[in-house]
Amino acid sequence: MEFDGESYIDSGLGIDLATSDAVTIMLWFKTDDPSSYSWLLGSGTKVSNENKTAFGVNLNSGKVMFNTATYGGEPLVVQSSTPYQAGTWNHVACIFSEKRGQLYLNGRLEATEELVSDGSFSTLTPLAIGADNDTFGGSGTIYMHFTGLLDDLVVFSRPLTPTEIAAYYNSHAPYATDF
Repeated sequence: MEFDGESYIDSGLGIDLATSDAVTIMLWFKTDDPSSYSWLLGSGTKVSNENKTAFGVNLNSGKVMFNTATYGGEPLVVQSSTPYQAGTWNHVACIFSEKRGQLYLNGRLEATEELVSDGSFSTLTPLAIGADNDTFGGSGTIYMHFTGLLDDLVVFSRPLTPTEIAAYYNSHAPYATDF
């Protein structure tokens, strides 16, 4: 899927962290802009700046970030320690399970963070692919658009093991054509 910095795909489906025990999201991405701040995918429900549930994967200054937030709690931010490679395909896997976030980049575990405060999750707005879908007062706002290619986006309702992530990375090359 090619994204031009203005387009996105509305998946029509929200990730329900309120009832899910775990979720794993994996995808391939390629961008020529390592300095951008953009979202590969995102979903959020915001009542106020202090009261938000969110889930997303974004690029920020050459790093990959995986974010979740709960109502009444502190956000969980997991950031890669290794920069992604601009101009080439990168694989990212994000796991949220038992109040822990894990981020894998190109088949390798980059970071693990624990959710330090209790809060409650709610069902999220439909997942935007190539942008973030945030709400404030009930109206959806699509912003932080991605420029580049995304391929082979998969969502699992369980935490994948490191062996499964490495096997997927090694056996599923991106199919999308270059820019």
